[in-house]
Amino acid sequence: MKEFSDKVIQWYSKNKRALPWRQNPSPYKTWLSEIILQQTRIAQGLGYYTNIINKYETIQDLAAGKESEVLKLWQGLGYYNRARNMHFTARYLVEKNRGHFPNTYEELIKLKGVGRYTAAAIASICFDEPIPVIDGNVYRVISRCFLIDIPIPSNRAYHYFKGRLAELMDARRPGDFNQGVMELGALICIPKNPHCKQCPLRDHCAARRENRIAAYPFKAEKKRRSNRYFNFLLIRCDGELLMLRRNQKDIWAKLYTFPLIECKTPQAKRRLKEALQVEDIQLLGKTLHALTHQNLHIKFWSIDPGPTTYKRLQTHFGATSIPARETGTYAVPKPVENFLNQVFSTNFCTFDRKAST
Repeated sequence: MKEFSDKVIQWYSKNKRALPWRQNPSPYKTWLSEIILQQTRIAQGLGYYTNIINKYETIQDLAAGKESEVLKLWQGLGYYNRARNMHFTARYLVEKNRGHFPNTYEELIKLKGVGRYTAAAIASICFDEPIPVIDGNVYRVISRCFLIDIPIPSNRAYHYFKGRLAELMDARRPGDFNQGVMELGALICIPKNPHCKQCPLRDHCAARRENRIAAYPFKAEKKRRSNRYFNFLLIRCDGELLMLRRNQKDIWAKLYTFPLIECKTPQAKRRLKEALQVEDIQLLGKTLHALTHQNLHIKFWSIDPGPTTYKRLQTHFGATSIPARETGTYAVPKPVENFLNQVFSTNFCTFDRKAST
């Protein structure tokens, strides 16, 4: 066990990537990076981390920022509850604990938006608490080394792997051990065609010896994604358009979108005309946006009514009429941003009636 841990830590010391949150690490930087990297690749999350840390250098700065500003910086990263919880937790810690993070796993996990993985990462990296961090990379490395056939992700797998890692971990350097195993999974023990010759654990890897690498980790059968059919309505009049803030407990909560009608089937034009009592409605484009558990079949429709109908639709949707040129200042879902950039071939904030003709 000591040999296993020593090899991981020695390899990590020589080969770890120079990531900004590893330079002069602090609980704030570690927490911020872990929140951003949930469900996100490092290549994608790195730019978001840089932008956020540049604007909010300390947790006090983040707590003092507006939620709308945080969401705007987060735009395009997805899973927006992460950003809302992050902002809430920053304010909570500043108000209740003078901006200090708890120094134990049991207290960290009580923070809003902090789960088992993030709490263990902060506790081990920043406070040297010997508690394992478990993510997809860790599952892959350990399951291949020891031929573990428990389906992941599952609570049973989590607790089993946690126990096995606790036995392997060097309690004097838990942060380096945890980061080392994760780094091995990210750089060496990759899902397909792993670089076994470069792996410091190759002599410990049972899957390599038995030529069964592709069988691990053993994964549970994926759930089918549900299908939803969204119709976004670009309702414009005299240089203004309608937008509204989503407040319901659904995807994109607190982001701004165009008025939306969700249908049970893809065929929607007749229903939209009847529901809105308009004669002219034009399909501008469509896209598929895949989330973890659902596929969003999205269509964008253009409606250019007169002032009276515009006011009626504004009241109907409870929407706000804003100058079209100001839309770029609002935090919107990624498919909305992508669509506007693609269709109008201009910067999002310059979208107006002229651009649509």
